[in-house]
Amino acid sequence: VKVELTATKRTGLHKYTFPKSSSSNIILDLTHRDLAKQSEINITGNNEITGFRLSTAWAKNQYVYFVIQFSKPFVRSGIVKANVVSANAKHDTGSFLKAFVSFETTEGEVIYAKVGISAVSIDGARKNLEAEQPGWEFDKIVADAKAAWNTELSKIEVESKDNSVMRTFYSAMYHAMTPPNLYQDVDGKYRGRDLQVHQTKDFTYYTV
Repeated sequence: VKVELTATKRTGLHKYTFPKSSSSNIILDLTHRDLAKQSEINITGNNEITGFRLSTAWAKNQYVYFVIQFSKPFVRSGIVKANVVSANAKHDTGSFLKAFVSFETTEGEVIYAKVGISAVSIDGARKNLEAEQPGWEFDKIVADAKAAWNTELSKIEVESKDNSVMRTFYSAMYHAMTPPNLYQDVDGKYRGRDLQVHQTKDFTYYTV
């Protein structure tokens, strides 16, 4: 399976190129990374999954709500809770959740998955997705992301005959620009340090 990934400010777009198969699978793993305190999965149709994940690590209460939409309807789906598979399950909550969707694919078939996220709500994640990814334009989003980064990275120009020096400089500059992170939805709502939902008026809210 070939996987390609790109992103907008508040959404991601996945591109999966599958072999011919009656069981081409994509797994959503909410147990991965830091400790999940609570999570929820809703399989809301044959091409969408929604839910949230509340985790703790360097951030004691980190909320991530999501809406995932697929470019092709899946033929099978289910939820895994504490390693127990429930085929055809549509909803569950808990600390150890995963979900799977399965497709029948031809050789070289491409399936897209677009993902909207929010720290506020599932509705906020959906609004972000609708605003920033109304279609399935993978190449355009790649080009837009590249252009945005080039705009920032071109603010400082360096010259060297040693490509490793250039690589080190621009890698460091890139890393210096990854935080702070945009932390508000397209409608201006955000979750503050008090963990309550607030509304921006004349500013953009960021976090690390």
